[in-house]
Amino acid sequence: APLSLAAFTHWVQRLPRTIYRAKGILRFAEHPDHEAVFQLVGKRSSIELGPPWRSPPGNELVLIGAAASTSAQSLSDELRGCRQTSARASDPPAHIAVATAP
Repeated sequence: APLSLAAFTHWVQRLPRTIYRAKGILRFAEHPDHEAVFQLVGKRSSIELGPPWRSPPGNELVLIGAAASTSAQSLSDELRGCRQTSARASDPPAHIAVATAP
């Protein structure tokens, strides 16, 4: 399901400081026909519109942070809360991967 740009931006601002890198290809309700490229380094982040979708639209996000920063499940649940309000509970969740470093 597409994400709300405002809700996602708010979620990014609340990420723990222990998440220090993130990258993803996302689908936003405000621009459903184009990929959105998300990057985060430290507390700086950017979202740029990419090309039109060449494959089925979706959300793929990778977060890198310290080992005890937070669980992948809680981040995935929070990200699910960023879906456009018209999204159904049965819509597939965003794919999120969390890599940890010592």
